[in-house]
Amino acid sequence: MGDAGTIRDTFVTIRDCFDVLSKCSPNPAILDMPVPPADTPAWGRALFGAVFTINDTCQSLKTDVAALKADVAALKTDIAGLKAQVARVELQTAQQRIDTSYERELITARIYNASGRVSDSPLAPLPTPPPRLNIDEPLPAILPVPGPPPEIFPRTRGELYALPNLTVTRLLAAYGLDEGGNTQVKRKRLARFIGCY
Repeated sequence: MGDAGTIRDTFVTIRDCFDVLSKCSPNPAILDMPVPPADTPAWGRALFGAVFTINDTCQSLKTDVAALKADVAALKTDIAGLKAQVARVELQTAQQRIDTSYERELITARIYNASGRVSDSPLAPLPTPPPRLNIDEPLPAILPVPGPPPEIFPRTRGELYALPNLTVTRLLAAYGLDEGGNTQVKRKRLARFIGCY
C-alpha cells in the first residue's frame, strides 16, 4: 500500500486535480493537470485516473441531458400536433354523425310528403338544420340537434303552392336554401326540398 507520506501525497495530488477541474475548462485534454508522484501505488494511480473518467462522464451526461431535453421538447410538440389532429377528426366524425341523423329525418318526412297527390294531402314538416360544429372549438359534451320546423310550414300541398312570396322566402331561409327568384320559382324550390315533386 506504501507509507503514510505517499498516501498523503496521492490525496493532495487528487485534491489538486479537483481544484483545477473546478476552475478550468471541463475538458481534461487541455488541462495542465498535476501528475501523481512516481512512487504512487497502483490504487492511487487508478484513483487519479478515475478523476479524468468521472469528469469525462459528467461532461458526457451534460451533453446527453441537453439532447434529451431537446428530444422531450420535440415530443411535446409532436404530441400537441397529434392531439389537435385527433380533436379535428373527432369533430369531423361528430359532424358527419349529426348530418347523417338530420338527413335521415328529412328523408322520412320527404317520403311521406311524396306519397300525397291531392291538394289537401297533409305534409310532414321538416326540422330545421342543426347548428354546425366549430372546428376551432372543443367537441361539446352534447351534440346539437335539428331545430323545430318553422311555424309557418304549410300544412297541405294546397297551402304549399299558395304560399305568399314573403312566407316562402322565410321558409327557404330557415332551411338554408337559395332565396332567389320569383314566387313561383321559390315555391318549386321549397317543394323539391320537402319532397313534393
